Amino acid sequence: MGVLMKKTIAQSSQFHSRQRGAVLLISIVFLLLLSILALSTMKSGTLEFLMAGNEQSRVEAYELAAAVNESVISRWKASTTPDDVAVEANFKTDKTLCSTGHSDPDSECDANTLTIDDNLSTKLTSTGATVEYMTHYLAEGRAPRGAGQDEDDCAFYFETETDFNNAANNQGVSHQAEGVYIINPVASDCSQVSSVKGDLDKYAHIPIAAD
Repeated sequence: MGVLMKKTIAQSSQFHSRQRGAVLLISIVFLLLLSILALSTMKSGTLEFLMAGNEQSRVEAYELAAAVNESVISRWKASTTPDDVAVEANFKTDKTLCSTGHSDPDSECDANTLTIDDNLSTKLTSTGATVEYMTHYLAEGRAPRGAGQDEDDCAFYFETETDFNNAANNQGVSHQAEGVYIINPVASDCSQVSSVKGDLDKYAHIPIAAD
């Protein structure tokens, strides 16, 4: 009787040991699954954060490039600053004008005289980005209809281009081009190129519009 009881107790002890071992194994498996789930959630959150950051930098690059184009266009004629500093016209019919230090990969720049608003220039510098811009003369022809001009009005057509590149700081990159025309009140026949060349500052009253 005593031997049977000892055998039963021993078997019961072995059974409980196996149960505890099984519970421990299951607990480890669940802990591993929870760890994997937590790691996956963290990676997903990090990815979403990076995606949001990338979208923000893309929008910032786009907006700054657009601001540069608009600033270039706003200086379509020669002028002077409040401090009596001469500012050259940003559009010339006989030259492709570029910003200072433009890399000019296609050897298009005839002069590096383009300027933009000082506040915008300071903001661009603070971003650490490389920013280059230029204006091209395209042609002279009839002004677009439906833009407030008479049917026989002639216009100079230009294109402004801006490249904003902040990839070195893991930020956005943007290239923007914008069409511009300036009314030419001197030409009477838009089928012929006007003899007027060079600075357009003599047409200070000419309205300007962007396509």
